[in-house]
Amino acid sequence: MDTYKSNESDAAKQPANDSYEYNESNVRARASGHERLKERPRPIAIPANNGESVSALESVLTVLYRIGEILLAVIVLLVSLPVMLIIAVFIRIDSPGPVFFRMERTGKSRRVPGSELLDNNSVRPPAEGFKQDRCYWVPTTFPFVKFRTMYVDAAKRFPEYYWWNYDLSQQEVQNMYYKVQDDPRLTRVGQWLRKTSLDELPNFWHILTGEAALVGPRPEGGKIQGFYTEQQMRKFTVKPGLTCLSKIYGRGDLPVGEQIKWDLEYADKRNVWLDIKIVFSTIWLVLTQRGAF
Repeated sequence: MDTYKSNESDAAKQPANDSYEYNESNVRARASGHERLKERPRPIAIPANNGESVSALESVLTVLYRIGEILLAVIVLLVSLPVMLIIAVFIRIDSPGPVFFRMERTGKSRRVPGSELLDNNSVRPPAEGFKQDRCYWVPTTFPFVKFRTMYVDAAKRFPEYYWWNYDLSQQEVQNMYYKVQDDPRLTRVGQWLRKTSLDELPNFWHILTGEAALVGPRPEGGKIQGFYTEQQMRKFTVKPGLTCLSKIYGRGDLPVGEQIKWDLEYADKRNVWLDIKIVFSTIWLVLTQRGAF
């Protein structure tokens, strides 16, 4: 199955974008020589289009799709329960700390009237400013759970790897990576969990609750959203998912800018058949462990 390719071949398939340039010479994911942020940048609220009418057929397909997601999540959680119990034991034996890692991640943005945002200090207005007669997409977050793969004091021991806590330029952010090869923050069990993608099994709980979908942009860390441009914030107008185009076209080998471009591509072109393709491609990638570290 032709899904994951080298960075060179992936670059040729990238969606059109005239502002991003990949810089191979950058530090893979460390904010070296930068000051820590004194004030975290606020995310941007972007204009929402007027509500579009949905046909009866589309409504039925949406309901059936959601039922399918729920059934799949229940099956995966039940079947994998013995495996998850074993993983939990291994994590506790390997290093001190909790079994699960919880972090605030971005959900699907909510529509809010501009009149309610005029005095809202949690988000920045778009270039046009807020208008009372318009609605805007405002970011949301939810507690995202996965198996813990890092040492509990990783942030204190390796602060430079948490680049979103530093004063970086827009271009530097685009060139950063979410994951690091030979990451010193990973425990021994954590390295194995990352390689096999088993650390993501608890993610199916979020499908069951409706906080995430099977397919959609991976939930972004809430602290990173403030670095997104107004154009890039369109990524959050769809529900986040466990897998997406950015996962099958590079996974951890893609810098932030390229992952965002694939997420925007999905937000613009999503449909059932694309989701099916992504799911089967993801299964192949997980089995072959390509791009996983």
